Amino acid sequence: RFSHAVAAVAWHEVALALSAAGLIWMSRDAPNQVGAMAFALLLAMRLSTKIAIFLGVPNMSTDILPPHLGYLKSYFGKPRLGLELYAAIAACLALAAWLAAIALAAPANSADAAGASLLFALAALGALEHLFLALPLRDGALWGWALPTRHAAN
Repeated sequence: RFSHAVAAVAWHEVALALSAAGLIWMSRDAPNQVGAMAFALLLAMRLSTKIAIFLGVPNMSTDILPPHLGYLKSYFGKPRLGLELYAAIAACLALAAWLAAIALAAPANSADAAGASLLFALAALGALEHLFLALPLRDGALWGWALPTRHAAN
């Protein structure tokens, strides 16, 4: 199951990793590296979410997948609340807290404060994304109005 799941997304992940490496390399001497850091943070959060879904999360809404992507369901783990998800949520919250401390310690109205605040917000949203995988909230109920089959029935 792992090799098939990796084969399904490997080229996308390689392209994103190369993009992150290129951004980091291009901004290595720049005074403002927030863009590269934000991209790398979002990439890390994305990978963490994908690994959590592969290992199994209690709330994985597969009802919003279009029929032609139904095969992806076979790559998702069994619904469970494992230690990995707790660890991922804790790591995201710890990162968000660390970035919040940096933002609060930066001089007011400075570029450092703005950059750290942006990174804090992205890390906090990543923690929220991981938390939504654990909470019994259905994405299908939230986004059902936008699904073509339900939209056409209205």
